[in-house]
Amino acid sequence: GSWCEPCQAEMPAIEAAYKELQPQGLVMLGISQKEDVSQSVSYAQAAGATFPIFWDPSMVWANVDPASVPEDLRQVAKDTKSWQVNNQPTHIFIDRNGIVQAVILSPMTTEQAVSYGKEILKIPYSGPALGPATPEASSSVSPAASPTA
Repeated sequence: GSWCEPCQAEMPAIEAAYKELQPQGLVMLGISQKEDVSQSVSYAQAAGATFPIFWDPSMVWANVDPASVPEDLRQVAKDTKSWQVNNQPTHIFIDRNGIVQAVILSPMTTEQAVSYGKEILKIPYSGPALGPATPEASSSVSPAASPTA
């Protein structure tokens, strides 16, 4: 985000890796931490990032009024309350089955990010990672690799 100097320094490398791997099916998400997501989005746009930026899930709980949101959002907020990422930048590489394959707790070069991304893309999709194992569930899920930066 706008406050994280190592994140700012690696942004061009991460964006280059995303541009190289996104056409192959890689999904990259930026997570805003310790600041309002609008600040992170503004920074990312100014820095030329083209991948989506989301709000830190652990901050959702503090900003959800349980009486005014659907049950599923209440559950997400509750489930993510304990998530902790205390190192910036943190890169979590999640395969298309929802399994964490690598966690990198340091800035990355384009080459490093591309290497991890290519390894994630090699892992075949084996069905829904979460939810009931029903024909309806498996037909509604589309495979996508999901490294998180």
